[in-house]
Amino acid sequence: QKVSLYHSCDWEDYVTLYFDYQNGSERITALLNNLYAARSKAPRQMERGKEVILEGKYEDLLVVDEAAEGKQKISLNTENLQKVINEKGLYSIVSSLPFTPHEIHSLYQ
Repeated sequence: QKVSLYHSCDWEDYVTLYFDYQNGSERITALLNNLYAARSKAPRQMERGKEVILEGKYEDLLVVDEAAEGKQKISLNTENLQKVINEKGLYSIVSSLPFTPHEIHSLYQ
């Protein structure tokens, strides 16, 4: 598809969007493993009476809720998690020439 990459530019380039199912699957698996590991640390922090501190990269994916008796509970922000998962495996290549997706991918390889 022809696009103008920057608002300040008056020329257009060609963008080809790809989905790499293998890379996407591996990245989703790694994300979920790391996310669940981060979530599993929270009960240990709470048992020690510490405030639950989430890693910055997970702060939009995990939510600290106040549960019964003033205790904290960690839950997933499933809406944000789904958005992040949907992006895994997608990449694009920009070219100044109108190559086919196969030609662009062959040049990239």
